[in-house]
Amino acid sequence: MNNLVEYINDESLSDLDPLVKMAVIHFQFESIHPFYDGNGRCGRILNILYLVTQDLLNNLFRHPYTKIEFVVNDLGVTRLTATKYLDQLVESGFLQKQKIGRVNYYINTPLCDLFIRNPDAPKL
Repeated sequence: MNNLVEYINDESLSDLDPLVKMAVIHFQFESIHPFYDGNGRCGRILNILYLVTQDLLNNLFRHPYTKIEFVVNDLGVTRLTATKYLDQLVESGFLQKQKIGRVNYYINTPLCDLFIRNPDAPKL
């Protein structure tokens, strides 16, 4: 466990893409299986915490939409990683993909719905 904690917190130990590193962390935690019960839940919580510490979630929840370029710039990942990440969120139903011209926009429809339904939201 000490090696895993060091690997999670020391960026100099790995130059992997953050999403790949998260998968490695998850696999290692699940293979160590430190608890009698609840390892899956703890592993999923570790995934979320790692994504938050790497600022991989904030991009989608600050804006009602994003583009591949925004994810590349904000998160420092490759264009291919950003595209796969956003397309997986579309396949899972979290985002809606809208092509306008040559650009794909990824719309956070639950966030847009929240803005529309909130009577206290500022009117534009």
